[in-house]
Amino acid sequence: MAGVSALGAMVLTALPASADPATPEPDLTVVPDAAFQACLNGYLGQPADASVTAVQLGGVTGYVDCSGKDLGSIAGAEYLTGATGLDLSSNPIADISPLNGLVNLATLFIDNTQVTDLSPLTSLTGLRVLMLGTLPTNDVSVPANLPVYWGTDMDDLVATTQVGSWVTLPTYDFDCVDGDPCPADTARTWSVQSGGAMIDGSKAMVTSSGTTVLTWSDGYEPGGSGTLTITASVSCNGFTDVSVSDWFYDPVCWLTDNGLTKGSNPAGTMFSPNVAVTRGQMAAFLYRVAGSPTVTLPATSPFTDVATTNGFYKEIVWLQQERITTGTNPAGTLFSPNDAVTRGQVAAFLQRLATTKLPCATYTDAIGC
Repeated sequence: MAGVSALGAMVLTALPASADPATPEPDLTVVPDAAFQACLNGYLGQPADASVTAVQLGGVTGYVDCSGKDLGSIAGAEYLTGATGLDLSSNPIADISPLNGLVNLATLFIDNTQVTDLSPLTSLTGLRVLMLGTLPTNDVSVPANLPVYWGTDMDDLVATTQVGSWVTLPTYDFDCVDGDPCPADTARTWSVQSGGAMIDGSKAMVTSSGTTVLTWSDGYEPGGSGTLTITASVSCNGFTDVSVSDWFYDPVCWLTDNGLTKGSNPAGTMFSPNVAVTRGQMAAFLYRVAGSPTVTLPATSPFTDVATTNGFYKEIVWLQQERITTGTNPAGTLFSPNDAVTRGQVAAFLQRLATTKLPCATYTDAIGC
């Protein structure tokens, strides 16, 4: 841990704070834990029992090492808005919520603590290096789903994610978390024991729903091995007939993420990717792409084959009112809602939509934007 000690010895200089928690009175102490107060005062150049104010903490920058100080609470840490590194390891702390919002924090050590809730880490947008070590929980879903370089000495871990998402795999030891790659002969090697996943160095993409077990081994600890058991749920609105291995997986996800499809069955569990789209369904797609605008519905349908009770009545009326459709017969009295939409018809729909109704704020490449 020589690298950490060196960091801890860095001279701290004042930088402007980037976060803005509610600031108490300038002379009001904000650190109730005596041990944490003493540690911070070491960086402020004050007696161990001197009051620590929010303004003072806002001027602290660099790496703060409070490891092994018997801290019971880190209340007040929320004002360390200029700190770039924080070592809280080997302390009986259980709550790291004061770290929430410390966007300048790039390095964090919380190994050998009593922390079970890692959710505050999701707000640390500048975090790049994280050490968890031995914790009361083996659920590493939060760091596994963050773009951070993290390590732990725990052997068997669990995490949850979504199918198709990349999971960041932990390094094997403290020495690999200083920002440098692990030595080639000691780096952790990952493989798929069961389930489905693609492994690419220090990350893996789960390709099947349910449980996937990844195993690791390394040369640093003779015989060292462990597992990461990942429970993955299907994204793309939970469609059971769309797999991450399908070439159209990302486009379908785009449709669901933008609210453009609700599925092809009442339960919304199927997309039916190989079934032709009807003209009625196409009307719904186009209407939603345009932002689902308000429609004044006539009491009498403009098309004799589209009843006012039709599930796509609003969307079809909107197409007709905006002249995106002129019907399927010369008189313009038929829409043929249950016919499969042809490629030529799709071309006409999209051209008319793009030239008149695409919201420019969302689709900046639409004609006329």
